[in-house]
Amino acid sequence: MLYTLKERHILFVEDNEEFAQNFMTLLGLFVNKIFHCKTITAALDALQTQKIDIIICDIKLHHENGLS
Repeated sequence: MLYTLKERHILFVEDNEEFAQNFMTLLGLFVNKIFHCKTITAALDALQTQKIDIIICDIKLHHENGLS
């Protein structure tokens, strides 16, 4: 399973910078590439321009809803 994750590109949507850096450090041990976005708008742009396999999204973003 870990070998399968190493080939994946993750889109990580999180507006808390400290948490995002800590989580990406850990996640970086298991995946090939992490794209970090702080807003839904930036995440939608990343989805248009990057190859994304998995999305991890915060639900309560600043003035936005991660479920949308």
